[in-house]
Amino acid sequence: MKLNAFLVLCCLFLFACAPTKTDGDAKIAPIEVTNATLPNYWVSQTTAFMMKTGSAKTPTDSGVVTLRYLIDTQGNIQNATVVESTPMGVWDEAALNALKNLRYTQSVNNPQGLEVVVTTEMTFKGSK
Repeated sequence: MKLNAFLVLCCLFLFACAPTKTDGDAKIAPIEVTNATLPNYWVSQTTAFMMKTGSAKTPTDSGVVTLRYLIDTQGNIQNATVVESTPMGVWDEAALNALKNLRYTQSVNNPQGLEVVVTTEMTFKGSK
């Protein structure tokens, strides 16, 4: 009986002394931002870039691709997806490749480096 009581007290002591999760450990969900509010969190270091189509032929039709992506705590782009494109599928790969050229640094308003989710449009000019 004394052994059971001792074991119960030891277990209670161990659980009571176990570390608990603090607010500082909690992961903050990414903030949904627009192109207009993005500079409040992250500043693009890329002002313009050229895209090479390599051996692929440039599509004749111009197009628009809507992209959605996460800017992580280090300013890297993650989880890029095509939301919509016109004409469908023609410029998707070019748009996703264009994101690889973007670089972000924290805004002075975002010292914590909060993650954000951005939805943006890219316009492409065809060879016509």
